[in-house]
Parts: sequence; C-alpha cells; structure tokens
Amino acid sequence: MKLLLNKYVCFTASLVSIFLFFISCSSKNADNTDHYNFFEPDYVVKLDAKLNEISDLQYFDSTTLMTICDEKGVIYFINSLNGKILDSYGFDSSGDYEGLTFKDSVAYALQSDGDIFELKGFHGDHIDKTRKIETKLDEDCEGFCFNYITKRYYIAAKGNVKGADKMIYSIDENFSTKPRKEFPLFYDDVKRLLLHNSFDRFAFKMRKMFSTRDEAGLLGPSALAIHPINGKYYLISGTSCLLLILNTQGKLEKVCLLPKDVLLQPEGLCFDPKGNLYISSERSNGKTATLLKFSYHD
Repeated sequence: MKLLLNKYVCFTASLVSIFLFFISCSSKNADNTDHYNFFEPDYVVKLDAKLNEISDLQYFDSTTLMTICDEKGVIYFINSLNGKILDSYGFDSSGDYEGLTFKDSVAYALQSDGDIFELKGFHGDHIDKTRKIETKLDEDCEGFCFNYITKRYYIAAKGNVKGADKMIYSIDENFSTKPRKEFPLFYDDVKRLLLHNSFDRFAFKMRKMFSTRDEAGLLGPSALAIHPINGKYYLISGTSCLLLILNTQGKLEKVCLLPKDVLLQPEGLCFDPKGNLYISSERSNGKTATLLKFSYHD
C-alpha cells in the first residue's frame, strides 16, 4: 500500500512539474492575448485582511482604485501601486455586494440579487445610499460596468437562463426600463476558442484533471469591464480562472487562461485610461487576497 501511495505521489508531482514547465515556456515565449501577457504581471501585491472578500475593482485616478467586498457595505479606496487602504466609506451594515462602478462622481454598488444602490456624498467615514434600483434579475449577478458609448450599464449573471448558458444584461443609464438580455454566452463557444491554442488546450485539460467542477462550472462570470482603447468587453470567469474577450457587439472572440498560481479566485477587474489592466483575487485556500497589474502594449 505504501509503495502504491509513493508511486501515486511521484506521478502527481511529475504531472504538476510538466504543467509548470509549459506555463514557464509560455510566459517567456508568447503573450496569451494581443495586448497582455498574463503570466508576467508587472507586480503582485498582498491586500489588507479587510479586503479578503474583495469582489470588484473600479479605476478612480492615476494612483487610486475603488474596491468593494461581498459581505460588507463599504467602499474602499486603495493605492494602485501597493494595495494599501487609503480611505473607506460605509453605506450598509451587511450585504452581498458583487459589482462596483463609478460614473459622474456617483458610485453604484451591485448586489448578487441584481439590485443596484446609488451612492453619493462622501461624509467622514460614510457615503449616502441615495437610491435603490430593483432590477428583478435575481440571477446571482456579479460583473458590472458602464459603457459610455451605448449609455448603458451591463450586468453579467451566473444563473442559468433560457436560450443560453449564461447572459450579460443591459439597462439604460437612467434605470428607467427593465434590464434586457444583451449578450448570450455558451459553454461550447468558450471551450472551442480555448482549445484552439495548443498550450491552452494542454493547460485546460490539466486543470480539469485536478478539478472537481463539472463543465458547467467552467463558465462562472465574476467581473466585467470595458477596455478604454478598443471598446471590447473583458469578462472574468472566476470559477475556472478564464478571461473572455467579447467584441463591441458582444460576440465572443477570444478566451485566455489566467495564472491560477497567483489568481486563485479572480473577482475584480478594471482598466486605467491607458489600457493597463488590474485584477484582484480574493482570499482562497489560506492565501491572502491579491492585486495584480498587467501593462497594456500595442
């Protein structure tokens, strides 16, 4: 029995070593998107324990990001270089907050049930909750962003929906109409694009080997943002550590593996005006929450 156990351990270690070797080769020889190399972040910083449940990111200025955590009604301002908390403003004692956007000096916090809270007026250590928008989605909503071209908010939902595996909804900027189905997402499309690249195909199979999730768990939206330069939609699937890129019409055009060794559970995503990308990962498997930056290049 001991001999069999030792052989199993050695076999598993060999598979992991091969996997890490392929990752290393990829990081040195190729970018896995046209503009970013996700295996070579500019930096990885550990976040304060207060941000263990960090669920979204929002660009504020050249040195500051806004964040929100899914069990606290608090908006945090953090230094984008070192992740240190600069300020915090409470608006609710508790809740399941999964998305954050900031438009015209007003913050909007998305709950997992689809309800949106309008927040404005920073006073001392709190911010006023001035309005509640009930979207009636109730589909485990997570990704949330605003498109200045279409003048609409976009919400990515984890729940199953008729006619698609997942859905991105949109709602007008005044919240005067009900959310409409905008961009359907299908697991088969994700798999087809992911397996197109030989490295991603190998790494994807390795991840499935060591994962207890079924195929449906490989498409679980957790963050959504719009690229400031090309206008494309960037969607993170936190359950599988994948990045989905949709064109300006919402058609899926690329799927990329994210480095699971440093992004154990990616939950937040935002861009600065230059196209540099920030991703946050919440605390997982005993490891602290982190913030990563990836520089944009032509």
